[in-house]
Amino acid sequence: MNSANLSQTINGTPANFTTFVANANNPQAAAGISAALAKLGKLQPDADDLYAKTSIDGIVGMGMIFPLGKAFKISAELRGGYAFTDINQKDWQVKGYEMNEVVDYKTSHPYFGGLRVGVQYVFGK
Repeated sequence: MNSANLSQTINGTPANFTTFVANANNPQAAAGISAALAKLGKLQPDADDLYAKTSIDGIVGMGMIFPLGKAFKISAELRGGYAFTDINQKDWQVKGYEMNEVVDYKTSHPYFGGLRVGVQYVFGK
């Protein structure tokens, strides 16, 4: 990740991270997050504090190229990707709270899927 901005709101009102977590009705996560914030020595974490600097990802795609005359081509590709490693920093891998029960931390593995379309021009034809 190159950069990110973090902001939180409670019922449309801006709130700092600590207040946001305290109002989430998730005491287990609040305890873990409070400990992580204390370790950082600040009330509002930066994106660099929350997320891993790198991840191991896989991307796969399959497509076709359609010629339009001698120099132009249109390409279409179905493509998808998945992060094999957790994107959250170790200190932010806290237990959760679901249906009034404490649950273990669940890893975060982003994924995507989409259609990529392009136009190509071949010089010198």
